[in-house]
Amino acid sequence: MDIFKIHVKKRNLLRLSKIVDTFVKYGIYEIADRITYRMLPRNRAIEKIPFENRVRQCFQELGPTFIKFGQILSTRTDIIPERLAYELSHLQDDVEPFETAKAYQIFEDEIGQPLSDVFVKFDPVPIASASIGQAYSAVLKNGSEVIVKIQRPGIEDTIESDLDILFEIARFLDKRDEEGSVSYTEVIEEISRSIMGELNYLQEGRNTEKFKELYKDDPSVYIPRIYWDYTSKKVLTMERVNGIPVREIEKIKGAGYNIRKIAELGAFTFMKQVFLFGYFHGDPHPSNIFVQSDERIALIDFGVVGHLDRHLMKFVRTLFMSFIRQDVDMVIDGLGELHALDSDTDYIGLSRELGAMFNELYLNPLENVQLEEILHRFMNIIYKFHVRLPADFTLLVKALITIEGVGRQLDPEFKLSEAASQFLLQNLSDIYDYRSMIKEGFDNVKNSVWNTVRIPNQLSKILKKLENNDMDLKIKFVETQKIRNDINYASNKLSLSVLVAAMSISSAMFMQIDIKPYIFGMPFIGFLTFTITAILGFWLLFSTIFHRPR
Repeated sequence: MDIFKIHVKKRNLLRLSKIVDTFVKYGIYEIADRITYRMLPRNRAIEKIPFENRVRQCFQELGPTFIKFGQILSTRTDIIPERLAYELSHLQDDVEPFETAKAYQIFEDEIGQPLSDVFVKFDPVPIASASIGQAYSAVLKNGSEVIVKIQRPGIEDTIESDLDILFEIARFLDKRDEEGSVSYTEVIEEISRSIMGELNYLQEGRNTEKFKELYKDDPSVYIPRIYWDYTSKKVLTMERVNGIPVREIEKIKGAGYNIRKIAELGAFTFMKQVFLFGYFHGDPHPSNIFVQSDERIALIDFGVVGHLDRHLMKFVRTLFMSFIRQDVDMVIDGLGELHALDSDTDYIGLSRELGAMFNELYLNPLENVQLEEILHRFMNIIYKFHVRLPADFTLLVKALITIEGVGRQLDPEFKLSEAASQFLLQNLSDIYDYRSMIKEGFDNVKNSVWNTVRIPNQLSKILKKLENNDMDLKIKFVETQKIRNDINYASNKLSLSVLVAAMSISSAMFMQIDIKPYIFGMPFIGFLTFTITAILGFWLLFSTIFHRPR
């Protein structure tokens, strides 16, 4: 007879038993009881410690998968209480180091050379030990100072086992709570994507080089070099970065650096990644940012990197502008363009909740608002109404909360919301590239004309389905006046697009006909139709680009 209520692979049974025992050790009985038939002992002494602290300690002991799990859960206050979320946000990735002799062996197996052939010096004491790997200080034969990261032995198998177990637990909980508002499986999928990327140091190396290229013309940010001859999936050799880690506040003050200026530089650096590059550091905690001067910081550890494609970047810009303008419709329209809403979305409820959030923001000046509070509130609304945003957006939210925390460590008066609005205003022309917007406008016109040509064929298909009784109609009356306005607007634009297309063809034909009088060497009637077409076309283009539905 099975002692567990979930079914896992035989090789994972021992690990599952260890997980259950650790839950019991820290008095987390509710989860343990739900996944096992065993009569579990109660540890009354541990219950004197606050529950939130016990959960954090439990996840810390269970290792990297659960640390990552806790860090992601810390952004999900729709699932867990805010006090627990706050405690989990302080999960540290520091663990006991493994034997240096094993690190030597892994390096030589991966690189294919003994350490003595590569380094003139290799410090046997690790400078940092994390759950996935540990870092050593070394000097190459050519005299270059480097940091060598070596993956913890057996960690990949442990993480894969943990993920298999967590997926089974998530599926079990989802089945037990089918009407629930949370998909536990989706949460584990998010963890899996994040942590599996960190296991590949080759990917981290490529990410580092990507950021080095992005910042090549920016003297305020330094990215270390990767030594590819001594890098593999389990070994990463990179240039040693000089400077003071942001976590060492007293050292930074002792060096005479301007704390407020550094906080602003860190915020502007991250905003540049989000709004201009479309690539951002997914884990900008204080140990990954080094202060080199008032005017320069260095970034390391690109194991977790987020990517914003064109559509997601546009939504993020829209979202920030909506916070500044306190415009609910901007958010709803942005979510619609991102295909994050579906036919089951409660548009009215979503609008009301967002409106309530903006009303609260309206009562506070922007400089008094902490972005962390806004983002937590926004994400709670998103999860409540089952809005499906890409995983990179969730990672962005976590990174923004982290970078605001870093800024507040440096300067207690720091507000990321204020820094973000300053950045947007200072870089408006770069963020809103008008050449791209005009190109997008031309594409919209071209698509409108193409769609117009397809209308008869589409109507024919619809009528044929109706004739064959092969069509189901689902009608949902929501904001009917807004829908009527949108339909009228779309119809007018469609009619104008057809007119512009027809006049373009007519003007081209008139230009070929030899009819007097002439103007500027062209037939007057051809010049006239061309001018009218151009005026209408530009008006259509700009009204399409700058129109925002009410």
